[in-house]
Amino acid sequence: MLIELARQGSLSAAARVLGVTHATVSRRIANLERDLAQPLFVREGGRYTLTEAGKRILTIVEPMSASAEGVLRAAAGFEARLTGPVRITATEAVATYIVLPALKAIRLRYPDLDLVLNISQINLNLARSDADIAVRLSKPEPDSDLIGTKIAEMAYHLYGSRSYVDGRKPELFEFIGYQREYADWPEAKALDSLAGGGRTALKVNHLGNRIEAARLGLGLALIPSLMAEAWPDLVRVSRGGPVMSRDVYVIVHSDVRDVPRIKACYDVLTESIVKRAPLKS
Repeated sequence: MLIELARQGSLSAAARVLGVTHATVSRRIANLERDLAQPLFVREGGRYTLTEAGKRILTIVEPMSASAEGVLRAAAGFEARLTGPVRITATEAVATYIVLPALKAIRLRYPDLDLVLNISQINLNLARSDADIAVRLSKPEPDSDLIGTKIAEMAYHLYGSRSYVDGRKPELFEFIGYQREYADWPEAKALDSLAGGGRTALKVNHLGNRIEAARLGLGLALIPSLMAEAWPDLVRVSRGGPVMSRDVYVIVHSDVRDVPRIKACYDVLTESIVKRAPLKS
């Protein structure tokens, strides 16, 4: 901690390099200063500068650190095995059709990781460590400590069951819509435009249930093609390009993005989702 804080000059920068929170760095430095009974840093405006005592201690611990790094290099031929829990959160439909296939890839590459998938319709708080990684359809607020990477675009089309669509005149199509509290969703607005005054025979507040309703022949639903194509009995009704699209983001808190097990999952999760739903160039 002392060496990295001396190199970086700030708690946040040292924490990023070490893969811990800035509170952890601050606490351990405070404990070290208490044990040595003297200050090691001067704190001014968020910057940390070594005191004379700190400089003397640094000359002692730097060779020790170099020796430890030499041990790590000597062991580099052994396979690094990542262990421990990684908690991922997503809504149910995103978890089912996007995240779970990616978790299979993570398990194959890192079998000793303990994966936890928390399915929730609300955005769990990554800052409170309710989850380590989130897969969402919206990017983080720009003033937050969350880092979001856009990794895919989900194209939406109208789908219905083959038995419902075949032989039915377009003017007789009915639609599976959204309940009132979701009227401001992009999907709801796009469906209203497509329906053009047509009858909404059913309103459902969950994407997974809209898919099932379409499969049962209850009308046409606006569904991401990535999800609809998992069901051979669904056929695309809309023609041309996508009716609309939504961006998929993988999100992590800046304090934990470099923790090895979390970074490994983040990388494989991103890689797997990009393969299934590549970004348009």
